[in-house]
Amino acid sequence: MIIIREKNVSFKIAVLFLAFTVVFTLFRSSMSGIFSLFYAKNGIESASISSIKSFQNIGIMVGLLPAGYLADKIGRLKVLTLSSLIIATSFLILILFRSFLVFSLAELLYGIGLALNSGTLVSYITDLQEQNKIAPDSKLMGIQVIVLNLTTLVGGNIGTWLFEIKDTAPIWFAMVGLAIYPLFIFITVKYLSFSDNKAIDQVQKQRGYNLRSIISFFWKKNFWILLLLNVGYDCGTQFILIYWSIIYVEKLGFNLSLIYTLFMCALILGSVIYSRVSTLLNVKNITLINTVCMIFMFVLSGIVKLSNFLCK
Repeated sequence: MIIIREKNVSFKIAVLFLAFTVVFTLFRSSMSGIFSLFYAKNGIESASISSIKSFQNIGIMVGLLPAGYLADKIGRLKVLTLSSLIIATSFLILILFRSFLVFSLAELLYGIGLALNSGTLVSYITDLQEQNKIAPDSKLMGIQVIVLNLTTLVGGNIGTWLFEIKDTAPIWFAMVGLAIYPLFIFITVKYLSFSDNKAIDQVQKQRGYNLRSIISFFWKKNFWILLLLNVGYDCGTQFILIYWSIIYVEKLGFNLSLIYTLFMCALILGSVIYSRVSTLLNVKNITLINTVCMIFMFVLSGIVKLSNFLCK
């Protein structure tokens, strides 16, 4: 009887985990492929779009600071609710106002919302497993990654399809979906007979952190090396994420849905390849190969753009 109960609870936790992942990702990802195109269509120059998108990274840094504390203080599900409402608010701002400053504010709020969501759902699921004395399931995490990628692919295609109808249509879709996401959380948790959770011993948890250990961390040489590598790498990836839609869709005239689908399929394929080669190669070699592939992609993008210009 105990084994049957554990299986039932484990199944309910898996359903909750995947359902929350699907709903949130579906609506959030509908904006993935059209952010830059939306800004360009509303009079923002290409050179200024990267400035606007940089506020998303600032928002992520700002949001990560209180995310863990709030999750322990008020509960994981309340933070998930707050996250979706903040992102929905950022999309509402995009609809109501059209200027550089307002777009930057929307990106800032969007980043804060993403930061509050990041890791919170996994923490909630882990807590549920610990409370019910269920061992963490690595297969469930693997399924969640697959579901996440597939839902991103579907949501992004919905967004690109809606954008071709009207530039604000995917924003409305994402905003309404994320606005009702808290209701979905409430209904699902009640139906599966779960509840919100907080840190069991917040004082004991805080004892593990002190100012001295934090300061000593910043004196480590490896920290600054990794930070510089991450900054350089992030500059390259941000170029892709920000300008791929403008280069291939607006400048070269490719179909938005097709390009986005190929983009996401390549991302999924890359994840599969990484899982295969990560056991054969060390991190340095994988990073080097990935960097070479990105540089090769930049060169090919320039060749395609040049060829298109010469043909005209």
